[in-house]
Amino acid sequence: MSSSTRNQTVADPPDKAERERALDVTRSFIVQAPAGSGKTELLTQRFVHLLAVVESPGDVVAITFTRKAAAEMRARITERLQQAQPGSVAFTARDRHPAALSQPELLRVQTFDTFFRALTRFAPVALGVATDAMIDEAPQQRYESAAVAALASREIAPQLQIVLGRLDANYASAVELIAMLLAKRDQWLPLSQNTVHDASASRALVETIASAEIMRVLNSARSRLQSAVPAVQIEEWLRLARFASTHKPDSVAISNEWPSTASTALPEWLQLLELSVTKENGMRRQVNVSNGFPPTLKAEKEKWITHQEQMGEYALDVCEIAQGIRALPRLADLMSDSD
Repeated sequence: MSSSTRNQTVADPPDKAERERALDVTRSFIVQAPAGSGKTELLTQRFVHLLAVVESPGDVVAITFTRKAAAEMRARITERLQQAQPGSVAFTARDRHPAALSQPELLRVQTFDTFFRALTRFAPVALGVATDAMIDEAPQQRYESAAVAALASREIAPQLQIVLGRLDANYASAVELIAMLLAKRDQWLPLSQNTVHDASASRALVETIASAEIMRVLNSARSRLQSAVPAVQIEEWLRLARFASTHKPDSVAISNEWPSTASTALPEWLQLLELSVTKENGMRRQVNVSNGFPPTLKAEKEKWITHQEQMGEYALDVCEIAQGIRALPRLADLMSDSD
């Protein structure tokens, strides 16, 4: 084997055959590879190969997530066309569409937003949208306005009374919850539109709505605690909770970090709060074996007393947060209610 052949062999990527196969414009492919492996370059090559056979550069569409990525891909395609050598696929593409070099906007490399905006303008009636519909990149205010309108609607007032009841008639929380649900409507809307009574779909809908409310409250709780309580106190709180969980039957494991804000983490939050707050939502003044502090381990109990004294400065925040979290619905109970 010659030196030049050996060098060429070394330079070839191990998936060269797969890359070349993906340039076959008569077939469709799904390419899965880690970051930095050359997916964008492969897509650029395929785009050029398609340009070499289509009637118009607008017949080829590449869609990505960000404007930056779209601009980068368009620049790569243009560069490949500019540097094309006679006999290459890129040269054929350039010869077929010479205007693409002077008017790179003819190359349809778009974001998802741009692509769907074009669809709505092309067929607004069929899609049921206004002809001047625009994509709002910061829709939170619109969600909140829709939530306020929903709460004022007479048509759905009975259903919303149930929501308000779960939230102790907290109007602001109801608006925030409905706005959050609107932002995640792709997850639950298909379930709510199920025309045939389906118990599993009903349970899934209930779980989705409850999970959204749990996540909202837990996110707010974690943010408030991290702002109010010093990091050193939080660290000791978590350490003591881990200690107690190892000496208490049927307890939930506590990690070194804050519990997550997923609905499944609610038991961890309840156990963490139980260490410092009584069932009456007052600061706890003593612990015993039922709380995970055996009488034989007095040193840890003394550390808890010291910690609790220091936490007294943040009692208002901690107790209010505990009250809010304890009022959250339990998914298991909701699931049985929906059966």
